[in-house]
Amino acid sequence: MKTLNNILKIAVPILAFGLNANAQKDGCGVVKDLKNNQITVPYLKDGVCIQFFYHDKWITQAVYNNWNELVSDFPSSSKDSALIKFDWNKLSQLRKGNNGWDAVVQNSKGKTYVGFYFDMTQNYDVEKIKIVNIESSCFYPACSPDTYVFHIGVSLAEK
Repeated sequence: MKTLNNILKIAVPILAFGLNANAQKDGCGVVKDLKNNQITVPYLKDGVCIQFFYHDKWITQAVYNNWNELVSDFPSSSKDSALIKFDWNKLSQLRKGNNGWDAVVQNSKGKTYVGFYFDMTQNYDVEKIKIVNIESSCFYPACSPDTYVFHIGVSLAEK
């Protein structure tokens, strides 16, 4: 019975992934699902930088310095992976300050905006934008070969 349970623990997520034709795994182990505006990131002890681009122009970022910070904001995560869902209303409630989500998502006068915190003219109404791509990059820099640099780029465009 224990063996069957172990097989099911492995088979069910694989089957679920296989059934989701919208999910794509990249070279860094990120599984992106653009239809559902979410990604699954493998365990990253050194943290992650999530940057947002509007028509290829960098607008803002949220930075996690370690795994515990990341999974504390995304409760559907585990010790092996983090499920990051880009739900603007929920993201606006998450970690504040020092490259937190308040630098990415702002609520004002009943509307929610994604934009560059330091320049409010570069804010975009979430009702008028969509995620068109999610890319990741990962590497060990020559200057710090013990640090794994992990970056996620989220590309936005008009709906």
